[in-house]
Amino acid sequence: MNKKGNLRIIIPAVLSVFVLLYGANLLYSSSDTYEKINRGLKLFGQVYKQVSTSYVDEIDPETFVEAAINGMLSSLDPYTSYISPENSENINMMTSGTYGGVGIKLGIRGDSLTVISPMEGTPASRGGILSGDKIIKIDSVFSKDLKLDEAADMIRGPEGKDVILSIYRRGFTEAIDFILKREKIVINEILYSGYIKEGIGYIRLSGFSKSSVKKFKEALEELDNENLESIIIDLRDNPGGLLESALRISDMFIDKKELLVSTKGRVRQMNVEHYSKIDPMLDKKVKLVVLVNGGSASASEIFAGVMQDLDRGVIIGSKTFGKGLVQSLLNLPYDRKVKVTTGKYYIPSGRLIQKEDYFHNDNVVIRNKPDSLFVTSNGRFVYGGGGITPDIVIKYPNPNKIITHLWRKNMFYRYSTNWVSNNPDATAPLFFTTKEVDRFLNFVEESDFEYKSEAQKTYEKLITLLESGEYTDELINEVKNLRIETRSLKDIFSRDDINNIARVLSREISERIGKTEGRYRAIFSTDEAILKSIHILEEDSEYHNTLRPGS
Repeated sequence: MNKKGNLRIIIPAVLSVFVLLYGANLLYSSSDTYEKINRGLKLFGQVYKQVSTSYVDEIDPETFVEAAINGMLSSLDPYTSYISPENSENINMMTSGTYGGVGIKLGIRGDSLTVISPMEGTPASRGGILSGDKIIKIDSVFSKDLKLDEAADMIRGPEGKDVILSIYRRGFTEAIDFILKREKIVINEILYSGYIKEGIGYIRLSGFSKSSVKKFKEALEELDNENLESIIIDLRDNPGGLLESALRISDMFIDKKELLVSTKGRVRQMNVEHYSKIDPMLDKKVKLVVLVNGGSASASEIFAGVMQDLDRGVIIGSKTFGKGLVQSLLNLPYDRKVKVTTGKYYIPSGRLIQKEDYFHNDNVVIRNKPDSLFVTSNGRFVYGGGGITPDIVIKYPNPNKIITHLWRKNMFYRYSTNWVSNNPDATAPLFFTTKEVDRFLNFVEESDFEYKSEAQKTYEKLITLLESGEYTDELINEVKNLRIETRSLKDIFSRDDINNIARVLSREISERIGKTEGRYRAIFSTDEAILKSIHILEEDSEYHNTLRPGS
């Protein structure tokens, strides 16, 4: 198609966005708004026409108008985006159940591309990527100039190919480069289900897809056939998924006709209330704990928030991510689409899940300050402001810098391989003491692992600066003669660090020997949140007191 042909079809394509939205009553709330939109369209058309026809060099009309669309949408939230035919193929790929990548779910915090969660058993989780990590660069491209979909597309790619992610992590002064090899990522929602101990069931749910409702129901029915008294639903690092799946799984725990979630937008069609449709599968006598953390987002927050607001269960862990926006995918001419944020999710107490830090700094949106205090069905006070704050908060220490580098260099993986090779008759689960940590650290020090402390880095920078400037040889020699104390890894780590390494070794080696069952049996005996959950489920009075007003 020639340039003039492109010009004729692209302008109607842009205008049709607004016509489509108008016909569905998705934009116009007043005659004043209608008039402003009309003026804006006329202005846009004139600028587009004048620049396209009078600019000193020839302009590709299609590329030019797409740049205008992307520029317009970039002034909104990062989830609103224009989708070309090529990106439509990526959407289809992501809903098929498998793709080539490293297993990272992404979101936006302020203007930063942020890891919502690494998927368990993927290159990202094995390589030490954590929830909350900010991705500064993907290979050599800075992420601040990328839309969310563009960044995700860059991280995905052919299996076996490396991608370099430059990460900023709290507590680190410099970005850390993680080199991850892409693999075939298989989306599996039920990572584990079974009994932790007699009467206490456990389901680890990693996402909310079309198939997760059926799989979750089957797992729940299997547990319920074996004298189920309490259940732990683990939604940590679950980035969410389909609203309908979250609602149908909520149905299994909540009485029929209870309000679960409502969506609210500027237009009538987005103001919808969703109620539970069936009688619950489990009797209310079956106690419930839901585990969440900063990697729990979207549909996970809806489920956890419903259980909290209706006082159906106790929420344990750390505050969730805070993603509660409704996106609608609207069709445009010529195989184009636009994904528009059209509403927000509110849970039964009236709380908004979405945090307010998802807008770009230069956004054009007018916002009102949200309420901050809400009440559950039992009269307990809960807080708004985005995300779900657990009833019982587990405080996790900040990542240790050296342990982070041990993950980056695959030292846990390498040691586990070596350990299993030398202990062929071992059975899972395994629980290691500080003696095994000593052996691990000896293995690390004998390998090619190198770590420079901040003092060592500062010292080397100072030498470089001195040698490049006009300083006396005497001063340079004095600095060079300084000795930066070097200590063995055993002397650097705190007791908490040692215990953390022991837990990691227990899980990694148990998984090598006993696969998924081995890994989770090790987790059940070492995970602080699970141990707290078991305690509160076994202490009947403490469980019920947590759900009473004033708790």
